[in-house]
Amino acid sequence: MIDVDISVRQGRHVILPRTMLTARAGEVTVLTGESGSGKTSLLKALIGAVPEKSEVFGAISVESNECRDLNPLELSETELARFRREHIAFVGQDPGAELPPLMSVARLLRELAPGTDVAALLRRVDHPASIASRRIHQLSGGQQRRVALARALSRSSKAIVLDEPFAGLDSGTSTVIAHLLRDIADSGVTVIFTAHQVPKLAIGIDKVAVVGNGIEENGSKCQIAERQSAGTKTDQILHLVTKDTQVTELSKASIGESMPGAGAGAGASPVLRVSNLSCVNNERVTLFQGLSFAVQRGTMVGVKGPSGSGKSTLLRCLIGLNHAESGEIECAGVTREAKRTWPRKNRLMMQIVPQDPASTLNPKMTALDAVARAARVSVRGRRDARRAAIDLLDKVGIDKQLAQRKPSGLSGGQRQRVAIARALAVRPKLLLCDEITSALDYQAATKVMSVLQELNSEGMGIVLVSHDDELLQSYCSTVIPIGTAAVG
Repeated sequence: MIDVDISVRQGRHVILPRTMLTARAGEVTVLTGESGSGKTSLLKALIGAVPEKSEVFGAISVESNECRDLNPLELSETELARFRREHIAFVGQDPGAELPPLMSVARLLRELAPGTDVAALLRRVDHPASIASRRIHQLSGGQQRRVALARALSRSSKAIVLDEPFAGLDSGTSTVIAHLLRDIADSGVTVIFTAHQVPKLAIGIDKVAVVGNGIEENGSKCQIAERQSAGTKTDQILHLVTKDTQVTELSKASIGESMPGAGAGAGASPVLRVSNLSCVNNERVTLFQGLSFAVQRGTMVGVKGPSGSGKSTLLRCLIGLNHAESGEIECAGVTREAKRTWPRKNRLMMQIVPQDPASTLNPKMTALDAVARAARVSVRGRRDARRAAIDLLDKVGIDKQLAQRKPSGLSGGQRQRVAIARALAVRPKLLLCDEITSALDYQAATKVMSVLQELNSEGMGIVLVSHDDELLQSYCSTVIPIGTAAVG
């Protein structure tokens, strides 16, 4: 059992408002709330990790077979290492940035548990044994997430905490992982994870906690609600409402209301034209073949497909980070063979917003500095670039206070919005977006999509990769399916 009653502050900023929660062995507990409300901070506090120069008020109690319960915030480095090894496993939101890049999947899984049956563990997270020889950069975002989960499971910990484990996964894989987490809990393990779309999970959830946003200088109590729901039917929707806090179901109707006129601008000259594009992965398995499509100026084209089917690879081929086997790509009147890279003078015509922005943002630069540096490409003078960066960050929902933070001080959703602002700073003609709303709550996702619509109205073309069918249908003029089954 895990008992929590803590708050975390850093100077005058409340990172995690006072949060009280009890999670028992055998239960699935879900933390939900707005981006930046403190969900990730709470999970990290459970493993004894809090930001530098922060103050923690209250305590955490983790039930132990030893004579006393353990508070991870009071353990020495040696005790904390043992605690994380034996008592609790953590799966972060950006596994691509957190897992060792030079180790194969097999070595990653055996590092913590040398006797692990790698093939069996991979099957447990819906992966074939064939990916055991790959490195983390050779996997899609969804595949990386499942490898990170398998690595956590290898230790047979008494509790497992996961940050957005369903982000970047297709519905079929999400269902497999959801049932796996339910089975883990039923075996007597405490399972806690964060999610933005709790109602869509096809498992019985025992408890839902809504973490409120505590950003007032004088602090505020966490708006948190708990509901016991043992035996909940898989199609039952959990609506929890507390003072100033509400869980809103993401529905097609509500999305449609926020984006009138999707696809406006169709018929203009293409900003992107792809002809007969073909690509294979490292195992010589064809991801897509003979793919042809166009993106008109002022329109948004969606790309959908199972995890590992090649959606992110397609975006990397378009921008020139991956070389396709064959085909031709034209952007803003400039044409290149897919086997080659873009000429240096044309490389800023398109920008990509990756699925895991933590791996691409400079950890030593603040959000404002990162965007201002990119803005220098299109804006003369440091002062004007900084002013443009502030405007762009505000446009995607990053205020001046958040803009002064480095990536480690931002939530996953906030980092995603910084990455969007940085991509827009160079004023590209085409924007490639890889699952940019998967780590965002409904309100933040709606704001980001409204920004993309505004860019459409200004003539920018957009390619949007997403697993959310409702999002694609509501915002995109065309949806391109990639693959019929996950590859690897």
